[in-house]
Amino acid sequence: MENVLFYVIKQYNNESLNALDFITRHSYKKYGEHLNLSVFAYTTLLNAIKKVYGVSDNDLDLQFLESGKPIVSGFSVSVSHTNGVVAVAFLKGDKPVGLDLEFIGNKKSERLNKLLNLEDGASVKEQYLAFTKRESFIKAFDLNMLTKREIEFEGISKTVKIDGSEYALSVFYGGDIKELKL
Repeated sequence: MENVLFYVIKQYNNESLNALDFITRHSYKKYGEHLNLSVFAYTTLLNAIKKVYGVSDNDLDLQFLESGKPIVSGFSVSVSHTNGVVAVAFLKGDKPVGLDLEFIGNKKSERLNKLLNLEDGASVKEQYLAFTKRESFIKAFDLNMLTKREIEFEGISKTVKIDGSEYALSVFYGGDIKELKL
């Protein structure tokens, strides 16, 4: 399981959250009204790590960098949530990992085409997939969204359907990637 990246996509369903106080404090500052979804995402991340690696709560130390990027000692992690759905990615070790999930709406932006170096006629789906690739790369290296750095994407980028809605998902990782069902 070393060097295998696992990811989970899960719909928020108001299940009980056994969140720690520091998760709640961090999440409220950052997400405000989306607090429950944020706490659900971090709880999903920690539960998935425990399930795959058989570690206990005492072995997991979730912290946040000043940028907001989550870190778990001994693991590379990434978290995303949108429109009532969370996605988390993790692997043992310290290789760069990034994940982004976006609800695919009907809004199309020519400004986004320019930012992402897409053709003017790019479809909404192409825009969202390109955006999630960029965002997952930025998360992997803890970069600023306005970074002008050329993106060399490695990983998976696809659309997924959850409860009738379509989402763009990109996972940046240069190795084996496996979806985990919880």
